Amino acid sequence: EMLKLAKELGRVEGLPPEEAANILSRHISEETPHGRGWYRINAIRNLTGGRKLIPPVTPEFQDVFDHVQMQDEDQ
Repeated sequence: EMLKLAKELGRVEGLPPEEAANILSRHISEETPHGRGWYRINAIRNLTGGRKLIPPVTPEFQDVFDHVQMQDEDQ
């Protein structure tokens, strides 16, 4: 599934490789089940301004991310 998604993101014109990597890692992060510790660490990092566990997607490429999410729901 990850390989298929990476190939599809490679076909999108004007999408920089860094942004494609962010979209792919965010998709993977949202799809994997997380334990208590993950949520606790994420909450502490959000409160203290630390590094984000879920990489941000820039607004310009949010529609590409939404398209990827919709395709995953269809399958």
